[in-house]
Amino acid sequence: MLGAAVWGAGWVSKEHLKAYMANPHTEVVAVGSRSKEGALAKTRELGLTCEVYDDLSEMLKRSDLGVVSICTPNDRHVSDLMQCARAGKHALIEKPLALNMADYALAREAVRQSGIKTLVGFELHWNPYVELLRNLVNDGTLGDIVFMEAGYFSEQGPWWPGFTWGITRKQGGTVIAAAGCHAVDLLCSFGGEVDEVFAYQGRRNRQDYEYEPTISGVIRFRNGIIASLSASFEVHAPYVFPLVIGGSKGCVRDGKLHADRFAGQTDWIVLPSVYPDTPQVTHHPFPEEVDHFVDCILTGKESFLSVENIATSVQTGLALDLSAQTGKPVRLPLD
Repeated sequence: MLGAAVWGAGWVSKEHLKAYMANPHTEVVAVGSRSKEGALAKTRELGLTCEVYDDLSEMLKRSDLGVVSICTPNDRHVSDLMQCARAGKHALIEKPLALNMADYALAREAVRQSGIKTLVGFELHWNPYVELLRNLVNDGTLGDIVFMEAGYFSEQGPWWPGFTWGITRKQGGTVIAAAGCHAVDLLCSFGGEVDEVFAYQGRRNRQDYEYEPTISGVIRFRNGIIASLSASFEVHAPYVFPLVIGGSKGCVRDGKLHADRFAGQTDWIVLPSVYPDTPQVTHHPFPEEVDHFVDCILTGKESFLSVENIATSVQTGLALDLSAQTGKPVRLPLD
């Protein structure tokens, strides 16, 4: 059994704990938070009898602890990861990994020196609709990808448990860092290495956010694929996560498919699936994410979402923000 702990007792921590509780190879041995009361409340909610901590360094001293989920506010992810790395504990880090390149470099170096396994929490890779799209790409149904589009639209307000810190520049960062990074990461996973980005950002009706809550940009991949990306916290509409993949032999948009493979097709084919259509974390595939990471740890494999392997995703998100701030195109890789 692999001893597991969650550091941070906010909104998403419950889903991490439930996933570890369901995995046959892990046992929850600790829950930690800045206040023991918060950690204790989470254990009571799930019927856990494990130890609670308000000091990460003390929790990491446990000899029975093997893996930690870092579920703290965005600006603390790297410092918490570095503590886990020094203690030799494998780490699943909630997105975003880092709010700037300097912090990403620190995280990558700490992981390289420690040899721990890592996974950055882009759990939408295990969403059934996303998996369906990947199968259509891999089996050649869509042909060569020509164009892609992705977005994240959610009117994030006080209902969001992370609202008080998520709206700040220091802890939330940007609309890309806080949420749009999910769309960035999926585009990079389909498109590969990025050559250049350009973006605009703005604000129309949400003055409570310290950063501009709307951004729209274009990504040019080195293989010639072009992608557009938009994210907004101020669009008055139900949660939307649009994802379009257009190829030389077919196209998928809005859950519908049109492809040469289906001769005689006169209209779009509807793809019944489970879609990423809600911001509620209870809907997200955390059990599959944790199962994948535990398997990586037990078999010694490197996850495709490790700190090392998401370099393009991290840099693309930061480059979009930089372009929007400077009004200039930004080429990758970033310094």
